[in-house]
Amino acid sequence: MEHLAKHRENNAVKDEECKGPCTPYHLSTKIYDLKAQRLERIQMILELLRRNSLVSTELEVSHGTYYAITEAGYAWYRERAIQFMAVFMPLFSTGFR
Repeated sequence: MEHLAKHRENNAVKDEECKGPCTPYHLSTKIYDLKAQRLERIQMILELLRRNSLVSTELEVSHGTYYAITEAGYAWYRERAIQFMAVFMPLFSTGFR
């Protein structure tokens, strides 16, 4: 969600070449923080987000499905996800001490 939301905000994510909707393959191979995730898990998460109208399927082709964040998904990310992550930010700034 973060990558899709930032992509929407900037219309191009720094150091990434995904112009427009992204595939699960792109997310699992090009996004540094997601490289440890299996492609199937990323596909499953995107499908759950799609069912809840937080992302939409923009294009389906033989080599993959392209997803983009929806208005509802962006609003959810800006409101809920940032609040959730804020709880953990002090841990990162103190180095887990």
